Order: sequence, then structure tokens, then C-alpha cells
Amino acid sequence: MGRTYRKPLSTQAALGRLLTALNHDTPRSAARVVTCSPDISSTTNLGGWIDKNGVWSAAERQDWFADDTQRLLKWTETYTGQHIELGIAEINFVGLLGEIRTTWSRWRQRLIPSGFYTTLFSAEL
Repeated sequence: MGRTYRKPLSTQAALGRLLTALNHDTPRSAARVVTCSPDISSTTNLGGWIDKNGVWSAAERQDWFADDTQRLLKWTETYTGQHIELGIAEINFVGLLGEIRTTWSRWRQRLIPSGFYTTLFSAEL
């Protein structure tokens, strides 16, 4: 997409920036992307994507924190949102990615599933 960055980025940061740039550079492709994660949206750099595209919900929900000017992430839940947050449900995460992939055979609508998962390890020395 012709983007360059001044210094090295982590893979997660680069992917977050790529998703954010999709809306501007390739809006038709961006309209087909569905992201999902099990309770780690902010730590996987999905904030820009979620702010722009919203969180999916079966119905619009009231944003109880809309008046908070200090919050880092808008969490707008609508039926047109393109991010699905699963909470702490890793098994559901894997199943959802598979289901999103089947949209072509069911409804002739191709969606691009994008799953984000981070595992934190700790070790005692």
C-alpha cells in the first residue's frame, strides 16, 4: 500500500497501522474485514481499527462513557461494527474465525476473518 515508517515496529504495531490504513487506501477491501479477539483489543493495536469501524453487536447499545474525553478507545457497539470482542473465550475465538470464513458458501458474501491473540508468558529465574 506504499506506506513507510521511520523506525522499526513490532509486528502487532505494523498490523494495527495496516488495518487503520485499509479504510483510507482500500475501502472496498476494508468493508470485508472482520476482526476478532479474546479480550485483548487494546494490547494488539486494534484501537484505530475499532475506533473507525466499531464493535459488532446484535443491537445498538448505549455508550455509557461517551462523555469521557480522556478515554483512549471508543467502544461503539452497533450492528454494523466490524470487530467482534469475545471476552475471555479462546475456544469461541477459533470457532468464530472458521464461521466467518464460511460466509461465501452460505450468503455469497466474502468476508476476511482476522484474529488477534496474544499469550503472555512469565518465568521464574
